[in-house]
Amino acid sequence: MLFFFLPRMLSALATILILVVLTRVLTPADFGKYSMTLLIGYVGFAFTFAWLSASIPRFHHAERYGGRATASILVIAAVLACLLIPLVALAFAVPWPAATLFVLGAAYSLGHATHELGLSGLRVLKAGPQYAAATLLRPTLAVALALAFVQNGWGYEGAVWGFVIGATTTGAISLLYVIRQTGLSKPDREMITAFLVYGKPLAVVTSMSSFFLLASQSLLGALESLEAVGYFAAAQTLAMRSIRMPMSNLSAVAAASVFKAQETASVDAVDGQMRRHFSFLILFVLPIALVLFCANQTIAALFFDSEFQTETAQNLRLLAVAALLLGLQGAYFSYAFTLSRRTSLQLGVTLATLATHVLVSWGCIVVFGPLGASVGFVVSAILSISVFHLVGRKIHKSLLPVQEIGKALIGVCVLAPIALYTNQINILPVAITVLVLGVLAFWIVLMLAQQIAAQAVLSNLRRRLRKSPAAN
Repeated sequence: MLFFFLPRMLSALATILILVVLTRVLTPADFGKYSMTLLIGYVGFAFTFAWLSASIPRFHHAERYGGRATASILVIAAVLACLLIPLVALAFAVPWPAATLFVLGAAYSLGHATHELGLSGLRVLKAGPQYAAATLLRPTLAVALALAFVQNGWGYEGAVWGFVIGATTTGAISLLYVIRQTGLSKPDREMITAFLVYGKPLAVVTSMSSFFLLASQSLLGALESLEAVGYFAAAQTLAMRSIRMPMSNLSAVAAASVFKAQETASVDAVDGQMRRHFSFLILFVLPIALVLFCANQTIAALFFDSEFQTETAQNLRLLAVAALLLGLQGAYFSYAFTLSRRTSLQLGVTLATLATHVLVSWGCIVVFGPLGASVGFVVSAILSISVFHLVGRKIHKSLLPVQEIGKALIGVCVLAPIALYTNQINILPVAITVLVLGVLAFWIVLMLAQQIAAQAVLSNLRRRLRKSPAAN
């Protein structure tokens, strides 16, 4: 498990480091173009290859396919790539200036698909070291190439090409390993239908955050400026990667226990697992959200240079709230749909919230200007998580752990004033030290309040100390 979980977390950290680097070598407008291009690529991936990468872990061990599922999925992916690559090549000749964003986005989509298919194959083959190497090598190679291309005067296009090559190279190496193990097999119509019916709704739902972000950035660019997009994108990347990514990884870890309890135990056992999962989300992610919200100026000074700091700090405070709410929606409240096997309903609800998000964002940008995209994101997040909870409560008992929320509020009362105070400290190392002490105080308070996750972590530490050689 360590080979599959830890590299993903380190990859998320690498994304934040890449953010720090690129905001120092690209102008706000170019960073806005870079961000929109990658989002176009993610959305393209959701509609083209994501259903295949999602189907590999679901059908790899399916007995009815005789162990041919992964081999068949790779053939389908190859056929799709052969159809799409010529279209991307032809699109380079389109004279429309904005076409560059879509052409580069399509190229990134193909590279990202190569990497994700390779990782899915390595995951089901339990090739842990190879999975870790591919996951960590991608951002390392991508940022090195991106910097080299930008320094040679290629601008945001060079940054995108660096990420395209990094994803394609590591993905191709992973796929070669997978193909050696599984081979290739011609799929039949029944297999393709099964993969499509299962994978397509799941792929769109799991990629929906990219739809929301692309809508916000497109509206902001059309109604305001690309510079405003750059500031928004910088804050959005930091908030989403530091808040939503850990939540998604924690949800992936908890999923096995939650579904096992549903299949083999009682409703109370499922409730217990869900309450435990919520508690871990609060313990590890709520302090991050509080720091980004309350100490926004300190965090902006830590990660960004003077050109980005002021505008990014204003967006960061709002986007931290939005990221926390959307993270809880995806990592916790969405279980009501998966436990009841109502993923099609989940897709419908998500698409409805996306339409609402577009209207809300448009109105907020018109009223509030550049900051309106972040305001709209918060309003949409509140509406979205409310709908998920209300609908989820009708199809499956959507657990709202009131006691855990109450304990979390005690920690908030401790950390929030400390984090707010750091904005008044002019010496950055001192401010960061105070923030670290504030987070430690948050954890100590939750341990004293006997919060489930805090107690579990404390028990685990005590057990490890008793087993350590020094204790003997």
